[in-house]
Amino acid sequence: MRLSLPIRRTTPPERATGRWWRNVRSGRMQRTLAAATAASALPLGLEVYFEHFRGSFGDKWMWTPVALSPALTAAGVAGFCSERAAKTWLP
Repeated sequence: MRLSLPIRRTTPPERATGRWWRNVRSGRMQRTLAAATAASALPLGLEVYFEHFRGSFGDKWMWTPVALSPALTAAGVAGFCSERAAKTWLP
């Protein structure tokens, strides 16, 4: 008895490129980038905080990335959920 396995076919480069452009035009790429921003901004802000803490926050500008990371996370979440927010807050 022989089992029949489905053959997985790869997509031709032309079709993959067309699908990529369709995703960019429809806003799927923008939503993906907004989600990546939301997911990475808070851990990055925490890491910057620890590095600047080691430097004793010697300069007042060292607080800027720490203070802005929650706002950037909120903008990423809003950009993922709403196209209007994405065009406003994440150019």
